[in-house]
Amino acid sequence: MSDGKLFKVTTGSLRFSDLYKKIFDLNVIPSIVTGGGKSLKVQQEPFNFYYNEFKKKMIVDEQMCEELYIIGYSFRDAHINKAIAERLAETRKKENPKPLKILIVDYASNEDAKKKFVDRVNIELKIPKKQAFSINDERILFGGANSISLLKV
Repeated sequence: MSDGKLFKVTTGSLRFSDLYKKIFDLNVIPSIVTGGGKSLKVQQEPFNFYYNEFKKKMIVDEQMCEELYIIGYSFRDAHINKAIAERLAETRKKENPKPLKILIVDYASNEDAKKKFVDRVNIELKIPKKQAFSINDERILFGGANSISLLKV
């Protein structure tokens, strides 16, 4: 880091170390919004513009979106999950709900991975049991982005 050169950290290295904590302890925030530290980075210019626009589409009445397509997202970022959860809560209001068509696309390929993913989505988005996502839910496609071509529009 002292010579200013770029370096890449593998996903495996991140999983088995406390790298982001060590980097943040040095008061260093990565320049690219990926992996750990996104919550801190999206609060800085120019990234906060995009996050604020996303939040408006989720929670500001006059700007709320009617459709949300989530592709390849792990549901491990609290700031994103909170905004999506607030938008979904709006669809459950008893008076004047604002409907939302939602489609989630993930790459999970076996039943165990699919179940873990769906469970995480339901927990992170605070979905009530009677409205919870399931493995066979038409709102979730497994098989990655290629599964989108199977949709009937």
